[in-house]
Amino acid sequence: MKLLKRCRIKACGMLVSLLACGAALSPLQAQEAPVLVLDVGSHTGPLRRLGTDPGGRLAVTASDDKTAMLWDLASGRPLRTLRVPVGEDESGRLYGAAIAPDGRTVALAGTTALAGGQPRIYLFDLPSGNFRSAFRALGANVRHLAWSADGQWLAAAYIGEAALRVFRADGTLAHETRLPADAYGLSINAAGQLAVSAFDGRIRLFNLGATGVQAAGEITVALNDPVGVRHSPDGRLLAVGYFSRTPRGRVQVDVYDGQTRQLQRSFDFGDLYYGNLMNVGWQADGRALYAGGTGYNDAGRFVVKRISWPEGRSEGAVVAGDSIQDFATLPGGRIAFASFDATWTVLDGLRPVMQSGSLTTRVANASALKVSADAASVEWRGASGDTHSFALAARRPGKGEAGSRAPDPSSFRLRVSEWENTRTPKVNGNAVELMPNESSRAAALLPDGGSVMLATSRALRRLNAKGVAMWTVPLHTEARSVNVSADGKLVVAALADGTLRWRRADDGAALLSLLLLQDGRWVVWTEAGYFDAGPGSEDLVGWLVPRPGGERADYFGVSRFRERYLRPDVIDQVLAQRDPARALQVANTQRVQLAQEQANPEVVKSLQAELAPRPLALSLPPVVTLAQVPSTEVGYLPRVETSLAELAINYKLFAADKQAMEKLIVRVDGRPVEATFKQTDIGAGGEAEGRMVIALSKHEGKIQIFAEGPNGTSMPAELDFVSTAPALQPPVDRRPRLYLLAVGVSRYANKDYNLGLAAKDARDFSRALEQQSGIYYQQVESRLLLDEQATRANMLAGLRWLQTVTKPNDMAMLFVAGHGVADAADIYHFLPHDMKDTQVAQTGVSETQLRGTLAAIKGRALFFVDTCFAGKSVGKFTRREITRLANGLASAELGVIVFSGSAPRQESLEDTAWGNGAFTKALVAGLSGNADFRKEGVVTHKGLDYYVAHEVRSLTQGRQTPVTAVPNGISDFPLAAVPATTRK
Repeated sequence: MKLLKRCRIKACGMLVSLLACGAALSPLQAQEAPVLVLDVGSHTGPLRRLGTDPGGRLAVTASDDKTAMLWDLASGRPLRTLRVPVGEDESGRLYGAAIAPDGRTVALAGTTALAGGQPRIYLFDLPSGNFRSAFRALGANVRHLAWSADGQWLAAAYIGEAALRVFRADGTLAHETRLPADAYGLSINAAGQLAVSAFDGRIRLFNLGATGVQAAGEITVALNDPVGVRHSPDGRLLAVGYFSRTPRGRVQVDVYDGQTRQLQRSFDFGDLYYGNLMNVGWQADGRALYAGGTGYNDAGRFVVKRISWPEGRSEGAVVAGDSIQDFATLPGGRIAFASFDATWTVLDGLRPVMQSGSLTTRVANASALKVSADAASVEWRGASGDTHSFALAARRPGKGEAGSRAPDPSSFRLRVSEWENTRTPKVNGNAVELMPNESSRAAALLPDGGSVMLATSRALRRLNAKGVAMWTVPLHTEARSVNVSADGKLVVAALADGTLRWRRADDGAALLSLLLLQDGRWVVWTEAGYFDAGPGSEDLVGWLVPRPGGERADYFGVSRFRERYLRPDVIDQVLAQRDPARALQVANTQRVQLAQEQANPEVVKSLQAELAPRPLALSLPPVVTLAQVPSTEVGYLPRVETSLAELAINYKLFAADKQAMEKLIVRVDGRPVEATFKQTDIGAGGEAEGRMVIALSKHEGKIQIFAEGPNGTSMPAELDFVSTAPALQPPVDRRPRLYLLAVGVSRYANKDYNLGLAAKDARDFSRALEQQSGIYYQQVESRLLLDEQATRANMLAGLRWLQTVTKPNDMAMLFVAGHGVADAADIYHFLPHDMKDTQVAQTGVSETQLRGTLAAIKGRALFFVDTCFAGKSVGKFTRREITRLANGLASAELGVIVFSGSAPRQESLEDTAWGNGAFTKALVAGLSGNADFRKEGVVTHKGLDYYVAHEVRSLTQGRQTPVTAVPNGISDFPLAAVPATTRK
């Protein structure tokens, strides 16, 4: 079967001039500088703390990934991501998280500043997750937070400059005790007894009362390093777990009487070969004590012990894939724990009944990362056991890359010992100097044979043969593995947040970062913010930008800066140049040269303007947040119930440079709706408050609010609504109307560019949907433009028709098959029948025209595009990627679902034996019923996506992978009905 193919400006000032130029920042400047962070919808780093509300419905988790997250415990759904200002290094790691007893406030703290910075404790409102306030923490390394039962006191335990501090609810300091050793554990019982553990072998007790905080004695415990300390539910007992093992090598857990300070029971376990049970927690009725930590017998199989009380019988079970970091008591005899693998789990007894998900492909261990000779292709075994890979040049995620090599941690000439998960690594017998609380994780020899890369929980170092650091760079999270290129010029480090980081071996300078998720989404970026991303992947990374004063920060996905910083050409150059600034210079020069070759003076002019330096602070879009939204229950979003056919919402607007707001946009389930606005003057903190009234057209849905300014569109503010208004009763016939514009060009006016089956693809797609008239749709009205009919004028007229006729309850689809190219500025153009290869901008249909139509459609909008045809170039236009177009249309503010025939840098395939291109063949079969996986009689857009992706991969033997981009805020919905007689 024969297959046919379709398908020197300096870095200074480009984002943040001080950062890009490498100038040293003061600690306060660094704390208030923008930082690139991840946003994948779940934690990407180890969980350090887990807190719950009194009712056991809501949980908060704090992580090394510098975020806290709110969770619905009943469903395991993430509700909100809470962000504090962060730094490039450890600054921003969160170790303390506690929900106040009234369930209306969550407190966060951790390593919120480095020496010389301003450490803070942050307060957020619940359940909205909005920032409320921050106050001085008076110490840089908080490791635990705890509220008193009456909500009047917030206690904090510190390491480094070890201390216990107790703050009043308003943030003023009520008590401070300096400690001789680091403090990790903290507990307050209902009567106000506070217990804090310290690494001097003591538990110190305090009483919180109307007269303040009073010392109440101490307990000398069995080992010098108590970590977890937890009061029993009746407040009488204190359970203690330890970091180290006993002199006999056993693991110990103790229970003390909190009043008499006497040991009640001691439990030691000899059945754990490695690690400890340093964290403890009680069952709500006090009938069982749980203990867990770094203890395991087999790699990746971590144990929790359950001890019945007061009987003292113990049993254990493997319940986690990494160490247990914290416990939280839940109603009904259940208990939850947080794990180092970025997940949390609910136990009923020792049976897991709920677990949060993780989308990252985190490298399993030190030996699991392999790289190609040039380090441009990487392969790794994930913590789940699956193999993942990514080829940078092809932008190809996969399940393995040929020629990859594992790291070599030691040799006869350069002996590296005690390097895996210890605090005492050695090089040729010489101890390596580490920072406090730093553990070695991985090592890889360089080809010179005289130096080695050492990756740790806090840093990446190149060490010489004597174990002395040649350079050291701090890490924002722990390392899992490290490897080097065959020529020793590139280093690849795998971090605990699931990212891979390329650095220059000579000096450790950052080059590239990659995030690949389990669902296939990926994004790759430089420290200056230039990026490339697969469809639907852009906002997996973004800028966290502190507001003036540094107390709070706003997150902007990189999609907000797509026009300037989506630069696949820059990414292509980085490893070759081993210098991001030089890569940018080369790519810029090539862009301008290409525009000149394409004889497009307008593009040349726009490129020269776009490539001029512009600080990030002058490019920020506005910020819109919800204010005082009434909430009837904890849900994925703030939820509003009303009996009216309209909804009033209070909101706040903020613009970093006081830019004027141009307009507010409101969408319900991804489609535009009418709203009226009333805005007040700018108030405290530079925020303006306003009120909008939204006319509802349905009983329930998701509202998204956007603000537009000179620098673009904000990230959305979101909420769910339910209305019982009688006026919103659905019509008798609830079926939508479908309006379809299908365009296919196989025959061009210039025969040199003719294709095979593009026109037939458009015809067959149209027929498949026309068969739905009177079935799923009240009516299907289609316009078909094939070959000579598919002129530019007819296409533009068809787009105007599609925009005009589609009403709020209708569906609009645009299907295009033919040639499509991207110019030197990455602007996509679909090429109609009468295009001229020397005048593409004037004779093609640009992405601006496509976007203008699809974004303005009042109903649901879907775009099916298959234009990655290979073969002859169209004049000087050789690039055919549509990722920029797809991601732009699928942004939340535009709300278009995009089905693309192939992944980036792939070509679409067709075969006369199939009768269609692979993409269209799968679409038609899926819409005809094959994509009705649940046998419910409908084909939804998610079902169609899944079917088409798998069917095309099968047809093309993996050479073509369709991708679909779905805007945030759009739930699954049907596209076609499947008659019972045709269901398989």
